[in-house]
Parts: sequence; C-alpha cells; structure tokens
Amino acid sequence: MPSIKPFVEDSAILDSKQLKSEFYKIRQKEEINNVLRTNLGTEIWYWVEYEADTFLVVALPNKEPQMIVLTNIMLRYGYRTLLRCPCGYRAAKLYLPHKGEEFKCRYCYNLRYKVSNYNKFNRVDQLEKELNLNNKLSDELLKINRPIYNGLPTKRAISIAKLKYKARVINERHIKRNMNREIIYNWKRQRSQCF
Repeated sequence: MPSIKPFVEDSAILDSKQLKSEFYKIRQKEEINNVLRTNLGTEIWYWVEYEADTFLVVALPNKEPQMIVLTNIMLRYGYRTLLRCPCGYRAAKLYLPHKGEEFKCRYCYNLRYKVSNYNKFNRVDQLEKELNLNNKLSDELLKINRPIYNGLPTKRAISIAKLKYKARVINERHIKRNMNREIIYNWKRQRSQCF
C-alpha cells in the first residue's frame, strides 16, 4: 500500500509572524509565558529560556516540551527572528503533522502543498482547484475590515484582488479547455458518421 505524504495545510503551523510582538520582548530579555493557537485550533503553551542561546520552549498537550533555538537576522530596517529546525535549517514556519512528535521544517517532514498535487489535464483536479480558490477568496472577503486606508488599498485588499484574478483566469481556462474538447469530440463523431 503506498504511503500518503502529508500536506502543509493538514499540519499544525508554528509561525514566526504570530510571535512577532513577543520577539521584541525576547530581545529585551523579558520573561514570557503565553498561549498560542495554531491554524488547526491546537493550543500551544510557550515560554522563553535564556542560556548561551535563546530558546523558545513550546509544549503541546500530552507531549514533551520542545526547545527551539531562535536566531536573529539583521536587516536594513531592523531584526527578523527565525526559528531553527533541529536539522539546522532556519525557517519562518515550523510544522507538526498529525503523527509528528515535534515541530520541524517542511523539508524534514517532506511536506508539500495541496496545489502541487493537482493534475492540469484532469477535469476533477481542475474543478477542485477552482473550488478551493473560490473558498479561499470568500474566506478572505469575510476577514477584511478596511479595504482602503489613507486613500490606498491595503495589502489584504490587494491580495483579494489577485485571488479574484487568479480564480477568473482558471475558470476561463477551464471553460476554454472544455469547449475545445467538445469541438474535437463533435468533429470526430461527425467524421465517423461520414465513413
């Protein structure tokens, strides 16, 4: 029986963007003890330990606490804090699949995105891709509070506009492909009737 590779969307994600406000306190060497909710709804307790390196300790229910090394990268406008995977890779996101024991990078768990699994020649896959895009678009529309700020569109409004364009292009390709298939099918049918 072939093994089913896990997807990124089905894994719990520890994202450095969610901890952005905490990283400033960590750089100031303050004590932190808080709860974080992942994309799947799992609650993660986390705190910081300062030794030779700065460790973010995360604890999931019914599992051992995991120590994650935090690394700072100096950018032109300040610092960016990344999470270091046990393999040594610096990542903004660490993942925990359903049967995983600790947070690791995408490459350690060999995770892939669901979008990469679609076959562009398969009608069912194309319809599923279109449906997922429309669902994502409707979710984004519900989340947006302010589409324009200071006379300019916000980042979220721009991303929704890109999604709308992407969904429209996929829909047009799908319609065009079906029309071409129908034309070829009718042509073959008429040709077979002639002979």
